[in-house]
Amino acid sequence: MTLALAMALRDRGIQAPAALGLICPWADLAVDIEATRPALRDPLILPSMCTEWAPRYVGSSDPRLPGISPVYGDMSGLPPIVMQTAGDDPICVDADKIETACAASKTSIEHRRFAGMWHDFHLQVSLLPEARDAIADLGARLRGHLHQSQGQPRGVVK
Repeated sequence: MTLALAMALRDRGIQAPAALGLICPWADLAVDIEATRPALRDPLILPSMCTEWAPRYVGSSDPRLPGISPVYGDMSGLPPIVMQTAGDDPICVDADKIETACAASKTSIEHRRFAGMWHDFHLQVSLLPEARDAIADLGARLRGHLHQSQGQPRGVVK
């Protein structure tokens, strides 16, 4: 949703935030995850769950619309992206597509994949050292972009 919102802001000429923070983004709802993604050890979501959820989110719309699946959109002109993914997350391959799209449009992206972690492991910050590390790293990188932006920060999407 963060990428789709950033694209919509750009397309409407609305000032964007200084950077985008993506945590385990699901950015390609046109792909049948259950049929195409490896069976990973994610305790939070199963590929079959994504197969069930995607049509509910998409409805009667084209799943390749950038507002639904941002990997099919134009990444040019977006703020720098800081992205974290989990190695055992069935949707982690979407991050590779995001990176490819960013490279093609020369959009800055920093990606850190946490091996052996599951979708949104960040939610376990009070229990997992890896989650604490991830949140601290994400915050530091986003703060770095805020400090690099000209003048005052352009805003943060909450």
